[in-house]
Amino acid sequence: MKITLSPRATDAAAAVVVVGCHDDRKLAAGAAAAAPQTDLAAAIAASPQFRGGVHDEPLVIPPSSRRTPTVVVVGLGPRRTVSAGEVRTAALRAHRSIRGLRRVATALGQVGPDRASSVRAAVEGALLGSYVRPKPNAEQRPAHESAPTSLVVLLDAADARDSAVKDAVGRADAAGHLTEWVRTLVDLPANHITPTTLAAAIEAEAAGTEIEVAVWGPDQIRAHGFGGILAVSQGSAEEPRVVEL
Repeated sequence: MKITLSPRATDAAAAVVVVGCHDDRKLAAGAAAAAPQTDLAAAIAASPQFRGGVHDEPLVIPPSSRRTPTVVVVGLGPRRTVSAGEVRTAALRAHRSIRGLRRVATALGQVGPDRASSVRAAVEGALLGSYVRPKPNAEQRPAHESAPTSLVVLLDAADARDSAVKDAVGRADAAGHLTEWVRTLVDLPANHITPTTLAAAIEAEAAGTEIEVAVWGPDQIRAHGFGGILAVSQGSAEEPRVVEL
């Protein structure tokens, strides 16, 4: 997913806009400006099941025309206690409800007292919520199941230029994508992720970094006294591997 910071209140090219709402059913910072063509207050008032709590299902408001985006309203809980944790959870829940729409704009980075922390949480949550379980046989997913490919974080001009905010985006991008990589390895079945292929995947991911990788085969595993691994591997046609970082 490509992530960009925008110094604009809204994004005309967005297919989806993600905004927040507190448990008093009042919109969070940046929400109204992010979706100016949608009457968010009226939509919330017409949805009694949505109270703005952190456990509420996101409220999805369909577009009223071809020129208006889908709007996803997520609960953030009490205004006075909102933190990066609530922002991350809200972003994750919002993006789990978005499939098949390419460009997403979010106002969640404007929520809370610490802008850099909120931006990082909004990006991490978006990446975590956009995760799609792998298809082992490389089957092509239908378009309506695909995750968004672009995320635009809406901020005011000063925050969009802030070096701390830019650094937060980089850290969130790294954490989110590495988490997705690990989840993919976990979710693939054992006949696709064998000891050999898992070790190779780790070596490839560490390439170009300062991390040193050593892959132990059966002889090194035996020399280090890892008898349990050798014993378990006797039931497999695959030789065991231990990866040392």
